[in-house]
Amino acid sequence: MEEFARRGRRDSAASFADVASLADVVNLRDQVAFHDTARALRCSTSRARTANPSRRPVQSAAMGGRHTSKHERETAADAAAGDRGEAPRERPVTRLESFSDGVFAISATLLVVTLDVPRTYADLVAGVRGFVAFGLSFAMLLLIWFAHNDYFRRFGLVDRTIALLNSALLFVVLFYVYPLKFLALSLVAVYSGRLEEANAMVSGAGEWVGLMTIYGAGFAAIFALLALMYRHAHRCRTSLGLTPREALDARVEVSMCWMYVGVALLSITLAQLRFGLRFGVPGWIYASIGPLSWWRGAQADRERKALPA
Repeated sequence: MEEFARRGRRDSAASFADVASLADVVNLRDQVAFHDTARALRCSTSRARTANPSRRPVQSAAMGGRHTSKHERETAADAAAGDRGEAPRERPVTRLESFSDGVFAISATLLVVTLDVPRTYADLVAGVRGFVAFGLSFAMLLLIWFAHNDYFRRFGLVDRTIALLNSALLFVVLFYVYPLKFLALSLVAVYSGRLEEANAMVSGAGEWVGLMTIYGAGFAAIFALLALMYRHAHRCRTSLGLTPREALDARVEVSMCWMYVGVALLSITLAQLRFGLRFGVPGWIYASIGPLSWWRGAQADRERKALPA
C-alpha cells in the first residue's frame, strides 16, 4: 500500500513537471510570436514611409532642422499644392461654417412652396407651378452658398472681422429669400401666360420698380459683403501664408464680386428710370454677369501665367 502511495506521488510530480514544461513552451512560443509581430509592424511602417515620403515630418533649414508642428506641415503642403495650381485646400469645418450652413438650410426651407399636401388636382397643378419658381430660387441660393463655401475652403480665415461680415451676410440672405421667391413666382406667371395671376401679384409699373429695387439691393448687399470678406483675406495673406497664386485668386474674387454689385446697381438705376421696364430690361441686365465673369476669368488666367514659377 505504501509502495502504491509512493508511486502515485512520483506520477503526480511527473505530471506537474510535464504541465510546467508545457506552460514554458507555450509562453516561449507567445513571446516569439509577439516579437515577430512587432518586427513585422516596424518593417511595414518603414516601407510605408519610404513609399510615401510626404508623410514624414517636414523639416526646414530656417527652423534648424527641427520637427514642425501639424499646422506647419499642413501650411507647407497647402503652399506646395497652391504653387502647382491644384484644387483649393481642404480645411476642417469650423463652428462658424456649421452655423452658416444651418442658416442656408433655413433659407432653403423658406423657399418651399407649401408644406400642405395637395387635396385636389387643382392644388397639385398649382404646387407644380410653384415648384418651377422654387427651383429657380433654390438655384440662386445654391450659387450664393457655393461662393460662401469656396471662401472658407480656400482660406479658412475666422476672426472677428470675418465673424461680423459673415453674420451680416447671413442676415441679408434670410431677407433676400423673400424678394427672390416673389420675383421668381412673378416671372414664372408672366412667361407661362398667366397674366391675370401676374397682374394680381404685381400690378402696375410702380410695383415692378419697387420689386426690382428691393431684389437688386439684396443682391448687391450679398456680393458686397463677399467682396469685403475676400478683401480681408487678401490683406491677411502674409499671416495666412498664401502663395502668390492664392493671393491673386483673392484679388480676382474681389473684383468679380464688385462687378456683380455694379450689375445690381445698374439694374436698380434702370428700374428707377423705368428704362425698358415694359420689356424687362432691368431684369435681363443680370444676364451680363456671365460674359463679365468670362472676361475677368480670362484676364486672371493671363495674370496667373505671368506669375513666377
